Amino acid sequence: MQENYYGNVNVTILENILPTAERILEVGCGAGALAAAIRSRFPGVQHYAGIDIESEALTLAEPFLDQAVLCDLNGISDWRTSPQLTSIFHPPGFDHILFGDVLEHLIDPDSALAQAARLLSSNGSIIACIPNVQHWSVFAQLMAGSWPKQESGIFDKTHLRWFARDDMLEMMARHDLHVEKVISRIFNPESGVEFLEYLEPLANFMNLDFDSFLNNSLPLQYVIVATKKN
Repeated sequence: MQENYYGNVNVTILENILPTAERILEVGCGAGALAAAIRSRFPGVQHYAGIDIESEALTLAEPFLDQAVLCDLNGISDWRTSPQLTSIFHPPGFDHILFGDVLEHLIDPDSALAQAARLLSSNGSIIACIPNVQHWSVFAQLMAGSWPKQESGIFDKTHLRWFARDDMLEMMARHDLHVEKVISRIFNPESGVEFLEYLEPLANFMNLDFDSFLNNSLPLQYVIVATKKN
């Protein structure tokens, strides 16, 4: 198990948890760092369920979970056929379902998102953090002739799917989810702006608005908050 991979807290997700939340499901809970932070900040959370594929990480997370489920979602086409997954759902549903850098690891992220949406309470939200394949470092690597395979990050070797901002929004819309927030997570913006400015002539050649291109290429990740459409 990679300690940093499973132990980091996504502060942006943490900041978008509602103080009124009582029931939370975290898909890909890792070693429980986010669960611990949420339970510390929001004592009103009554039930916290976590799903993960890594048994060692899940064991570390268990002290912060009311229910821990060890399973590989890529091996389950319909959550309703899994006793483990059906056991986590209790009406009126979850106030938040969290996907922290998980959807890109799934064979069928659309299916997972659709099935998770059915588990939301009437006012519940999905909060998903998704890497941005339009990030400037991707352009830099491709221009250098390489798609590296790394242990974590945007070039994580276990990624199966890739999304730019519009792809993420379209995926939410396909499942009747209303996007309330799109939050950019930007790191090292100075290097990004310096690199992207060299691509301005190419953007002009392609009739792209350079400011929009720049803004969409700086975020390493997006955090999307989406609710069911009424």
